[in-house]
Amino acid sequence: SSDLGEGAAAGGAGLGLAIVKRVVDSHGGRIDLSNRVEGGLVATLRFPRLHP
Repeated sequence: SSDLGEGAAAGGAGLGLAIVKRVVDSHGGRIDLSNRVEGGLVATLRFPRLHP
């Protein structure tokens, strides 16, 4: 497991993406993370399609 966030550096507890990861994992999804050239992070959440 890796450190997914810099929330502590931004004044938070640094738990945001860790919590999101747990929720996404529990639904069979995944998180794709990438750095932006101009700074910051892009987090894309992907979930399996549900068929009614």
